[in-house]
Amino acid sequence: MEVPSDWQRKEKPGFVEAEFSVPKDGKPEEVARITMMASGGSIKDNIERWYGQFQQADGSSTADRAKLEELKIADMKVHWVQITGSFKDSMGAGPFQRAPAVLRENYAMLGAIAETKDAGLYFFKATGPATTIDKLAPEFKEALKTLQPKK
Repeated sequence: MEVPSDWQRKEKPGFVEAEFSVPKDGKPEEVARITMMASGGSIKDNIERWYGQFQQADGSSTADRAKLEELKIADMKVHWVQITGSFKDSMGAGPFQRAPAVLRENYAMLGAIAETKDAGLYFFKATGPATTIDKLAPEFKEALKTLQPKK
């Protein structure tokens, strides 16, 4: 995938194949985190897990508010998801740790799951302040359009 030049490559943690930081308007507090990886689980399970990482101020369902779209890129079906709300940030608290998640209000996530013929599912996710993610959405989608199936 070809990414814009202002996406700053970060050291990739564990099973993540690539990670980028995208500052918007030079404001460090408005940085978006973008990750790319192959992973397990079904499309439905992963999207539902993403919904579970957000809560709505009025108590409504995140799934009901999310935007879903199906794209066709390089003969791959790509499931595009946009979520907004309060993000339950558990970075640094691994699956076996009991550290509480930090609730980050007015956050958003862009997620994409590419169905590859030979390499299974591939995941792309951008999370950050809603204003940053809103600005990032068009270039994130354009970057996805450069995807080529991994063999």
